[in-house]
Amino acid sequence: MTASDAHWRDDLTLVGGLSTINRELALYVMGLLDVDAKRAEEPPAAEEASLGHRMVELGHAIQARAARRQPRLDPPPSP
Repeated sequence: MTASDAHWRDDLTLVGGLSTINRELALYVMGLLDVDAKRAEEPPAAEEASLGHRMVELGHAIQARAARRQPRLDPPPSP
């Protein structure tokens, strides 16, 4: 497997994770609105912690992708 293949796989995994977390965040926000309107109970703290952990992991993956791409994004140094 080449580095390009590994990066492509990493990017695909990142996009899948972002898609999943996007849905989970939408449900979380809607749930909090229901709690605020007294239509639902607070979510368990363990579920909130798990969601937060997955968000942090995805944040690290985005940072790693940006760092990997940075040399291509920086303009060449001026003479």
